[in-house]
Amino acid sequence: MSSKYLVLSLFFLIFVSVVSSDCVPTTCKCPIGLPQGQYCGGSIGCERTFVYECNPEGGTCEYGYRKSCAECGALQCPSKK
Repeated sequence: MSSKYLVLSLFFLIFVSVVSSDCVPTTCKCPIGLPQGQYCGGSIGCERTFVYECNPEGGTCEYGYRKSCAECGALQCPSKK
């Protein structure tokens, strides 16, 4: 019975680590005074295909590649009609 819980716990931990998206430190810096939020890198002078979290003091962390940033330079591309 305990081995069953161990296997389920391991599966859960692996799943969480795969789907979690941590914001990791980066050398790229956001412009000071920019409102807190997420930005595609091209709009703040960083890697254009990555998403960054900025704070008003210029602090920055990176979420990594995002398809919409690469395709249209925005967090969400306009829907095609």
